[in-house]
Amino acid sequence: MSYFARNYSALTFPLEVEGRPGFRDAQRGALFAIGSHFTRRSDPAIITMPTGSGKTAVLQGSGFLLRASRVLVITPSRLVREQIADDFKNVGVLKRLRALPFDIGNPAVMATSGKVRDAKDWDQMRKFDVVVATVQSVSPHLKDVPAPPPDLFDLVLVDEAHHSPAATWSMLLDVFPAAKKVLFTATPFRRDDKEIKGKFIYTYDLRTAYEDGVFGHIDYVPVEVADENDVTAADVAVAKAAEAKLNLDREGGQSHLLMVRTDSKARASELEKIYSENTQLKLRVVHGSHSLRYSRQAISDLENDQLDGIICVNMLGEGFDMPRLKVAAVHAPHRSLAVTLQFIGRFARTSGKNLGAATFLATRKDIKLEAEKLYSAGAVWSEIVPNLSQTRLEREVHTRETLDSFALQDLTVPALSDLSLYTLFPYAHVKVFRLREPFDIRTTPVFGSDRDQVYGSVSEATNSAIYITRKAGTVAWSLDDRLMDIRFDIFIFYYNPETNLLFVCASKRVDGLYQRKVRDMVGYDARLLGLSALNKALNELEGAKFYNVGMRNRHHSSLTESYRMITGSRADEAIRPEDARLFHRGHCFGSAKDKGVDITIGLSRLLKKSALDAI
Repeated sequence: MSYFARNYSALTFPLEVEGRPGFRDAQRGALFAIGSHFTRRSDPAIITMPTGSGKTAVLQGSGFLLRASRVLVITPSRLVREQIADDFKNVGVLKRLRALPFDIGNPAVMATSGKVRDAKDWDQMRKFDVVVATVQSVSPHLKDVPAPPPDLFDLVLVDEAHHSPAATWSMLLDVFPAAKKVLFTATPFRRDDKEIKGKFIYTYDLRTAYEDGVFGHIDYVPVEVADENDVTAADVAVAKAAEAKLNLDREGGQSHLLMVRTDSKARASELEKIYSENTQLKLRVVHGSHSLRYSRQAISDLENDQLDGIICVNMLGEGFDMPRLKVAAVHAPHRSLAVTLQFIGRFARTSGKNLGAATFLATRKDIKLEAEKLYSAGAVWSEIVPNLSQTRLEREVHTRETLDSFALQDLTVPALSDLSLYTLFPYAHVKVFRLREPFDIRTTPVFGSDRDQVYGSVSEATNSAIYITRKAGTVAWSLDDRLMDIRFDIFIFYYNPETNLLFVCASKRVDGLYQRKVRDMVGYDARLLGLSALNKALNELEGAKFYNVGMRNRHHSSLTESYRMITGSRADEAIRPEDARLFHRGHCFGSAKDKGVDITIGLSRLLKKSALDAI
């Protein structure tokens, strides 16, 4: 019997009450969700918990709850690997929470020290109950790493799973087909916005963590500098401000440390010199190229107050645990919300003795962040960041729930039965038809004898349907019938029963195609939505700006222009009132706000195949 199965009954779920040790509500909720998920499903489970909200306890508890035979824990970095392995060796966090008795035996834990080279390396892992590794050391996607025995692990836990769809990660997950997989992440959206495959089973957003007291107050201090384009002057100003803030915190009895963050090794070296010449702080550069021994020594010196802080390059924001890092000097802000949330979470936690509010210092330079307001003057990050995180979480969960509501149709070919709708990016193009009577979205369109339907999926909950077709044809550059070109097209239908409107989007756009498909489905020629209705929709938008406008000449002849196009940031302002007598509306593209949300808008009046389509 495995270690976890043998000690399964020893795991309890005490609740943290009035200072007594125990699980937080979020930790218990995540564990119960994991247990529930695998009673009915086998797909990966996704747990969304902010950094610092107690993922380690859930990681350890999962092995007991699922009675695992052998657990593989995947971490994003070597330092995180060491921290998780060290705590797993004596299941320390579960003992501190009184979830396990202190006299319970400890699991056999291995932290990989290098890349797996042969089958013997994999077989050595059978001696252990838990193996903690970085993906770079064990993924068969990497050169010279052999495939492991598929039954080696029956539980795979992935920390910081917003990396997981990358080929290196996904292949590692796929080589254990029968294993239960739990993906832990502070953010369910990757830096490249690709899908994290799995089922969202528990979401604990940053705002709730803040309201529960898991995260504390976070202040942003804008650093003034005469010329923000003068990089050196900006660096010196941030360095001096960071030193002043750290000293002020320490004078108030807070044992805070400083993290200086930048985005390259060269910049880290420059900053090391700047801090040395302009402050009294003792700092050390730490980045991914340093040896594990060097990094361990730096962390040890931090813990023992031999250093005032560290200068890091994109690394300690990925799961590393040191709550005393409470002052952040930001010399290169993260440009992705996913990374921003990781970075902020590092400083916001309230756990630990003699810790106060977290502080970020940066210049006011304009940066490309979805969280632009984070850097606005006087902003309190603890209010802004939770709102932003919650918005993205709700949007991602809503998107996933919507896609999960689609059911495959019988005509789907086996090769596409596992197609993820998340990978589809249809054109921002739609035609709208007004129907005479209610429409059943389950009605399958007729695609003709020359076009095969290879995928079909219908969501009755959202009144939507998606079809993919395949058509073989000759190539344009040869008359030989043996040279065939295969083209796939997507057709998307959405029916709104309240307005009796049918929206159609397709990648194949030729004269009459939309009308024919709709006629085949409803049995009559449905009318396109008129311009007056489209105008009404546009009038309800706020702050509309058009950067591409086209107009058709009313009096077209061989001596006059047939179509006029105006482009620019405010192209619509270049149109004169008298143009209405000379031109019909052709097309317009721009942006606006719909109930406070930025959107892209576009519209055109179709006359012939070469014209722009309505979007």
